[in-house]
Amino acid sequence: MRSGCLVEQGTHEELIGKPEEVYHSLVAAQQAAASEANKGGRPSLLRQPSNVSSSVPSHGGPRAEEQSKLVESRTEKEIERERIDAIAKAYKVPWRRIFALSKPESGFYIPALLGAAVFGSVMPF
Repeated sequence: MRSGCLVEQGTHEELIGKPEEVYHSLVAAQQAAASEANKGGRPSLLRQPSNVSSSVPSHGGPRAEEQSKLVESRTEKEIERERIDAIAKAYKVPWRRIFALSKPESGFYIPALLGAAVFGSVMPF
């Protein structure tokens, strides 16, 4: 698809066989991005065996597998949480944009401020 319109149609093998077409370039871009991520550009989110699971005795059977899965899922959640925290810290919203979005309501600022002051002074009594 290109710009919301169907450009090519066929099986994966047929579309890959056409090197100058859209599908081929899409697959090549995905493979390049995946190889770049695995080289160390970004940490891979694929499951990797943890060191804790190797210390569990091998005769544990399914229980040992459960524990290693819990450790892996915990580390994946921690990685995702750290990634989200980093994005949140890096993203700063400009105050001008916030005030520009609230510009239609700017006529209510002074009456709202006066009303809040009156209500706040009356409330303790």
